[in-house]
Amino acid sequence: MWTVTAIKVHAAMGDACLERLKRTWVAAIEVAKKPGQIEDYHIDRSDLAESGSFNLPLIVKYKKSDALAPSKVRYEAFMKVGATSAERRASR
Repeated sequence: MWTVTAIKVHAAMGDACLERLKRTWVAAIEVAKKPGQIEDYHIDRSDLAESGSFNLPLIVKYKKSDALAPSKVRYEAFMKVGATSAERRASR
């Protein structure tokens, strides 16, 4: 199961947007990968002037479609790993 989030970014803001995504979106995805909620992810980028309605798709691969359904167990696992990751960053 794949999800794609399509983003339109002004050409001059592409690098800045990618840097922010690394600190926010990628960090959250990495937390979700640790307990196995997400298999893989990537960010594609089009530098073409005529790339259409979006030029920065955020792509996430899940093991099964039920991974998108609400789950208290998955949420608690995500929060546990996220808290541990935040503690490690704070101690640096």
